[in-house]
Amino acid sequence: MPIPRNWVEELAVEWLAINGYLTETNVRLKAPERGGVAEADVVGAKISNEQLHIIHIETGSLAGGFEKDLTTVRKKFEKAKRDAIEGMIEDLVEWEADKDYEAVYIASYAANVDRLKAELKQDKIEFLMLQEFIRTKVFEAIDRWKRRQLEAGRRKTVTITLPECHWLLNLLDFLRRRSLLSLKG
Repeated sequence: MPIPRNWVEELAVEWLAINGYLTETNVRLKAPERGGVAEADVVGAKISNEQLHIIHIETGSLAGGFEKDLTTVRKKFEKAKRDAIEGMIEDLVEWEADKDYEAVYIASYAANVDRLKAELKQDKIEFLMLQEFIRTKVFEAIDRWKRRQLEAGRRKTVTITLPECHWLLNLLDFLRRRSLLSLKG
């Protein structure tokens, strides 16, 4: 398994894993016409209710102005890349039935956030600022995982820690539990 290039990609991988997804990072896709390499930052897949769920996550910092940033994000999820990701996952799990594909961009910095969200939503791309991803997606997943552990009888208290392999999730959870992390907007 390739190693994520940065901590935001690592966080996305850990979030997918704790939600039951098998993950790959820096997924090589079909080379563009002009040559070079096309990659997807993070791809997750899981089968649930007889359906293959694929989540494609790209991460980055956007500082090029609204139009350039919009184009940058759209290129990350263009149809050829989506088709390549779906095909790769279908081949790996030998799947030919129902599937859904979700595109998520996590920005560590961006201006014009509301405009980007609105425009990208039309393209079925979920645009999240990093702090929003942590607050709404990551902490929800941690809490859900802990609840499920208790309900299944695998743990006795909600102060349990996550699996050690999820070091970033453990760090964020520790900081939150110790009130060392501000969760404000």
